[in-house]
Amino acid sequence: MNQFCKLCGGTLNKLSEPIEPEYFHCPVCDLISIDEDTFLDRQEEFNRYSQHKNTLDNPGYVNNFNNFIIISKIDNLKNVKRALDFGCGPGPVLQVLLEKLGYATDIYDPFFYPTQGFLKKRYDLITCTDVLEHLKNPLATLRILEVLLEKGGILAVTTLFHTSAEDFISWWYRKDPTHITFYSQKTFRWLAEHLNLSLEFSDDKSIGVLKKSAS
Repeated sequence: MNQFCKLCGGTLNKLSEPIEPEYFHCPVCDLISIDEDTFLDRQEEFNRYSQHKNTLDNPGYVNNFNNFIIISKIDNLKNVKRALDFGCGPGPVLQVLLEKLGYATDIYDPFFYPTQGFLKKRYDLITCTDVLEHLKNPLATLRILEVLLEKGGILAVTTLFHTSAEDFISWWYRKDPTHITFYSQKTFRWLAEHLNLSLEFSDDKSIGVLKKSAS
């Protein structure tokens, strides 16, 4: 395990309670990350994601996205010419919902829609829902997304926030073996300060809306 945080470079502290796999906490940006030696391999990841019932035929899943759109207020954005749903999963439900709002939406997923033509474009809106917790190198990915945003563009993300390192051990969310990186409100403030972004909104639970500087 790297002794330094993969987000901010701070020195990591191992969570004191013995659990498997091992987790490490960064006191600087509040990121919690898993021991890299216990990552699933790519085929194991694919097998897990393939079991997800993330389709338009799943009303609960569709409702979650509709709630995300309303709470994050991305349905009220002006002048969105092009959007990207980054990490859309096997069923690009959010693409359908965004296009109903009139947003021409591209999709990308490293397992299900791996074409990388999106890297040559720029976007007024990027959504990244239930993706950050799966990232092996979150800073590199978020830097790419920041570059892909037009000036004044919006990055809207979801991932459940951890409340403290002390409560983390008993948290159900960590028990999914594809969840390897965990964030908090403090982490999102760090991201906004160190990328060309401002934290425009957070519901304090799972949603963060960041905006790229217009200058």
